[in-house]
Amino acid sequence: MGLGLLTLSAVLPYLRPSDCQNSDKITSCSPPQIPVIFFFSLYLVAVGEGGHKPCIQAFGADQFDGNNPEECKAKSSFFNWWYFSQCAGSSVTMLILSYIQNLSIWYQGG
Repeated sequence: MGLGLLTLSAVLPYLRPSDCQNSDKITSCSPPQIPVIFFFSLYLVAVGEGGHKPCIQAFGADQFDGNNPEECKAKSSFFNWWYFSQCAGSSVTMLILSYIQNLSIWYQGG
């Protein structure tokens, strides 16, 4: 829901023609509701991710029996692969985004 509202806050100003292009005053072109939607959506994303990430790791670890030695090794392997996938995903994302930004495909501010 937070990501949907975040997308909506970015798209809504472009759905209707802007009145500020015709005026001589320098004002904000976005309606006053857009920043409220934007910050509320960021709040929802933060709360959602803050509750999601620790729970996923705990639910994954709960699948293993701590009394079985073979499953204890598998549990350790699960945490190793979990941490590796988190770091690899972040690294690949940063590499792709910096590559796109260096190609000047992605302009700041639209």
